[in-house]
Amino acid sequence: MHQPFYKNPFCDRLDLPWARLHALKDYYGMVNVLEDFPEIKVTYNLVPSLLVQLEGYINGERDVFQDIFIKDAKSLKKDDIDFLIRHFFSANYNNLIKPFPRYNYLYNKRKEAISRDLSDWSNIFSVNELRDLQIWFQLCYFDEQYKEEDKIIKELIEKGENFSEKDKQIIEKKEMELLKSIIPEYKRFYESGQIEISTSPFYHPILPLLIDPQEGKNSNPYLPEYDLNFNWKQDAISQVRLALNYMEKIFGNRPQGIWPSEGSLSEEVINILDGFGLKWTASDEINLSKSISIPINRDSNSIVQNPEVLYKPYLLKDKKIRIFFRDHYISDLIGFQYQHMSYDKAAQDLIEKIKAIHVPDNRDIVVPIIVDGENPWEYYANSGRDFLREFFRLIDEDENIETTTFSEAIEMQCGAINNFSSGSWVNGNFDIWIGDELDRKAWRLLKKTKDVIEENRKNLSKEQMQEIDKYIYIAQGSDWFWWFGKENYTPDIDIFDNFFRINLQKVYTIIGIEVPDELLTPIVG
Repeated sequence: MHQPFYKNPFCDRLDLPWARLHALKDYYGMVNVLEDFPEIKVTYNLVPSLLVQLEGYINGERDVFQDIFIKDAKSLKKDDIDFLIRHFFSANYNNLIKPFPRYNYLYNKRKEAISRDLSDWSNIFSVNELRDLQIWFQLCYFDEQYKEEDKIIKELIEKGENFSEKDKQIIEKKEMELLKSIIPEYKRFYESGQIEISTSPFYHPILPLLIDPQEGKNSNPYLPEYDLNFNWKQDAISQVRLALNYMEKIFGNRPQGIWPSEGSLSEEVINILDGFGLKWTASDEINLSKSISIPINRDSNSIVQNPEVLYKPYLLKDKKIRIFFRDHYISDLIGFQYQHMSYDKAAQDLIEKIKAIHVPDNRDIVVPIIVDGENPWEYYANSGRDFLREFFRLIDEDENIETTTFSEAIEMQCGAINNFSSGSWVNGNFDIWIGDELDRKAWRLLKKTKDVIEENRKNLSKEQMQEIDKYIYIAQGSDWFWWFGKENYTPDIDIFDNFFRINLQKVYTIIGIEVPDELLTPIVG
């Protein structure tokens, strides 16, 4: 469960709503779904940069989308209406817009206007329609359980249109009720022993690249030569330490395991994690295969033919921390394929694929299935709840399969890795975060800012350095780099681009020197 840090450092507002909207839609339901399956065990990875934003909302912080939402539709100015039309259809069409007739009508009205090259939205949408759009963007993201069982939310959905300004206040109240319940719900299942909670570095950086940016080329020799050289090992250590301390404060115990951002590991990162006394970490099977020079063989149905290689924890040299490697194929079926099948057939197919794995010598094996906590479910009907419930039900009924947490699985016999091949869970390399020239442009801006900090360190107080470190750590987050290159697309690239640069701009303002022009110019031109 992860979101980057969306708070604008120059004001008290968050510029994007995704921590809040994904919290409404998924974070509560993803753990509450276990209520009917007390024997099912799951590990949930909670990233501090997400949780601290949830705490912020609970304590009264707001995002700019909420401000537009709560404005009286009669008082909306042109810029407000343009913002609504651009952003308030940012939801999966098939599952979050199309099922609701009024929202679908508004969506198609915008689509028709665009096709006719019309853009004066105040003359296209009535005040009543704009108010309904304000409300539907919030309503569609509510948790499936709330949509079905909460009387107030259900009545608003049934009302469908001609909403009132008072309805907005009701929605905000219900929204806060749901947000406040998320962390306590994880605590409840954690304290019962049914789930394990792990974490990631605080602001979700790619740790190997912080320690050595040349790991990008080490993991993919086909990248061009580039001139980035630095070692921010202390930043990597701090991001891990801050995460572990924060999670201990929230949940009462320090996590025993860590999911490195995007499954990104290197030998130096493993050494750092081992130094914290962590019991386990994880990555993808491609990095195991590269590390031990043994291919993960699969048959025509993609079932692993050497399960004794993949389905166990590993130790690197003299380290104590166990390393698990996700079954890439099975995990990605959940992430990208099962959304296209009926939930019952998808769950049955998943069980059959797990059962088709040959268990050598009747020994226990562990099959790590690791998926994004929020991203797949918007593509599933009912946010994937039907699929998960059916999958858990089938496991409950099967005598040969049981679920376990990673910490419970570390007692298994381990394999040995002599030399770890650096990589992430995306193609076993770091191309997404440093493989494009735009990525490297961002890294150079980050390095230049770090150099300026060192030049001025003697003139900065301890409090100033703590504040500066925070903004540097935020800028090191993986998500900004995720969008800079050609691999991924977002219509909000201008916002993500700005997030990266304004956190570095904030560093210059704290130091008290002029912000360079290159930080005022978008990276993505």
